[in-house]
Amino acid sequence: MKTQIRVGLFVALCCAFQTLHAAPQTIANNSVWHDTSGNEILAQGGSMVQVGSTFYWYGYDTSGNDVRLYTSTDLKNWTYGGIMVNGTGWRGRPDVIYNNSTAKYVLLTEAPNGSGRNAVWYYTATSPSGPFTFQRSDSAIFGVPMGDHAAFKDTDGSAYLLAVTDDNGVANGTFKIVKLNSDYLSLNSITMSWTATAGDKREAPSMLKRGSTYYLFTSRTVGWSSSETKYWKSTSLSSGWSALTLASTTPTSSDSFNTQHDFVITVNGSKGTSYIYAGDRYSQFTGVGVGKNAWYPLTFDGNGTPTINGYGTWTIDAATGLWSANNGGPIPDGTYKIVNRNSGKVLDASGHGVTNGTPVIQWTYGSGANQKWTIFHLGNNQYNIVGVESGRSLDVTGASTADGARVQLWNYGGANNQKWTLTATSGGYYSAIAVHSGKAMNVSGSVLTDGGTIEQWSYGGWLSQQWGFQAP
Repeated sequence: MKTQIRVGLFVALCCAFQTLHAAPQTIANNSVWHDTSGNEILAQGGSMVQVGSTFYWYGYDTSGNDVRLYTSTDLKNWTYGGIMVNGTGWRGRPDVIYNNSTAKYVLLTEAPNGSGRNAVWYYTATSPSGPFTFQRSDSAIFGVPMGDHAAFKDTDGSAYLLAVTDDNGVANGTFKIVKLNSDYLSLNSITMSWTATAGDKREAPSMLKRGSTYYLFTSRTVGWSSSETKYWKSTSLSSGWSALTLASTTPTSSDSFNTQHDFVITVNGSKGTSYIYAGDRYSQFTGVGVGKNAWYPLTFDGNGTPTINGYGTWTIDAATGLWSANNGGPIPDGTYKIVNRNSGKVLDASGHGVTNGTPVIQWTYGSGANQKWTIFHLGNNQYNIVGVESGRSLDVTGASTADGARVQLWNYGGANNQKWTLTATSGGYYSAIAVHSGKAMNVSGSVLTDGGTIEQWSYGGWLSQQWGFQAP
């Protein structure tokens, strides 16, 4: 059970009448993000605030036990701002909120409490870029041990700790909204409390206020693995909360596009307001997926129902506050069954395999998760094709360029033997050409039976080399 680092937080970035000067930028998910010096961004389980035209992103470095800062004016190009807290032991889930009455930035972070659960440590600074100075800590919530926590500042200036607690000895059995005192450095009183549903313990809390409605988002308690996102909503912090509800995803994803939610960025611009779901991907621990962060547009319908839109690439304009899809390829990003034109059978991860090296075959469609594939446009009609069940990509074995090399599952690392150029043929079908070899994905021997091997072969326009991308 994960109790050490921030895996979900939703913080609003409010600056309504700002004039930003950033150009529209493309967010490229399923990739490793780097700062402006070329180093990998290490900021998981974090939070973000906006001061003027600058976004301050605080996150946890899981390898160094420190809290790091990155800054940007366009939400794409991030400059490393240094270590805000040096952890002697982990300092996960850092949240920074500004206290108008004290003119201090308050950083709240998790730390060990000495008995296997979490404490909350409080730091202050006069600038969002630090230095932050330790003030005090709380080792429990009024005597009850706690797990994950997060912080939320309301529009009236009140601040709250959102905490998963172990009431009656049940780990993560309860969730609480706890009001902080006016200096944000200690606990005042419990505003709201829930008891977890059996079999669906939640953690990684975070809160967004949209208009007069509060949204409290959580992940499922699954350790480092990705999970679905669920939420409660209400117009009052102390009452009237809805039932716990699954957040919609487009296309459908059972694990929030291989992430645990972290926080929501609210981008107020000259032409509108957009919301960004910021997800953590613990690929360094699970070995599934690529990149440690993934951000997706978060939209709300007329009833206030949120949807996470799983675009592989998309564009955000921090100045106008508007975003747009950035498919650019012949097929929209989404989840499909991939049907061979010759046999009518679909791409299938053999035996529901989810490990590196699992062979890919053709099989009669049975609606299994091993027969569903999410595609992400990478530019130039090239796609990453990812198994829904495994989170691993279609890959030509050993990056071979030979005819007959098998197609398998493998962790996506951005290599050209994991990229496929999709080109329309006729009748709604496409060739899928491996970028590294120029050879086509093909059913070996053009067989029609279940179990036919998927390989690469020089393209000849055969029906066994043509594929339909259809709704599953």
